[in-house]
Amino acid sequence: MLELTHVSISGHETFPFRAGWLRKGFELAKQNPRGFIDQDEAMTHMGVGKNMVRSIRHWCLATRLLEERSIDGVKGLFPTSFGQKVIGQYDPYLEDASTLWLLHWKLATHPAKATTWYAIFSAWFQSDFTKDELVRFMNERLQETAHTGLADSSLRRDIDCFVRTYVPAKTTPTLLLEDALDCPLTELNLITELGDRKTYRLQRSNPPTLPDLILAYMIYEYWEQQSGGRESLSFEDLMYKPGSPGRVLRLEENAMTERLERMENLTKGAFSFTSSAGLKQLLRGWRPIDSPMDLLDDYYGCVQKG
Repeated sequence: MLELTHVSISGHETFPFRAGWLRKGFELAKQNPRGFIDQDEAMTHMGVGKNMVRSIRHWCLATRLLEERSIDGVKGLFPTSFGQKVIGQYDPYLEDASTLWLLHWKLATHPAKATTWYAIFSAWFQSDFTKDELVRFMNERLQETAHTGLADSSLRRDIDCFVRTYVPAKTTPTLLLEDALDCPLTELNLITELGDRKTYRLQRSNPPTLPDLILAYMIYEYWEQQSGGRESLSFEDLMYKPGSPGRVLRLEENAMTERLERMENLTKGAFSFTSSAGLKQLLRGWRPIDSPMDLLDDYYGCVQKG
């Protein structure tokens, strides 16, 4: 059963985030941690309407680019170390597909802010689905964890937003231009719309746009969150536990195995992979990693050097 202590099926105002939104929200909070509190200031700074201000705030929190805290007596939204590294330093315009994978990872492992994203990527076992099936699925998961009383209409709006985060809009003569702006995560091709226009497919693959170093960052983060003190992590945990890289990224088993086999050289001894007597494990290596940000520096540093 999924662990859902806190849930959220709103906040996005039915908008999936759009290109430029996260950078705008990040820059606003960087300049003024209380910038989102003054709606007029936020609207002027970002050039969007009031409901989009609320949506941008939600997405910046859900993707962990910003966090709510107090510094020197000032309570507001502040850039996280992840946000400072990725949006503030390396890829503010989301030009690298690796950044999109990182944002998907942050979103789909944040049950308190993106409950539906977490639940579907962690616990939906079929490849094909309809929106109605996802509504029933979410109702069951919420009831299992004693979160009741949520209206079906609210869940349906959340499911609609979830699908539009990953599936491009179909342009029609009646579709407003504003509504046709796709979320950047559609580029990941994690979910495809089938021919009947009602069924969608979420299947496992080995995406070529996902670098091994970015996967290493995710594994490190998952390891620390789940069992930071352990010296090994089983292949099954990495592939199939809720919130694991295998589940969230929808990686094929063979693809995960091949990538883990490259980890020792790739991480310069931080991880090593063993497979003996049918037991596959990832081990902590001889070189400690001070911070997962080191892995992001390794990746983006190499990319920017060409």
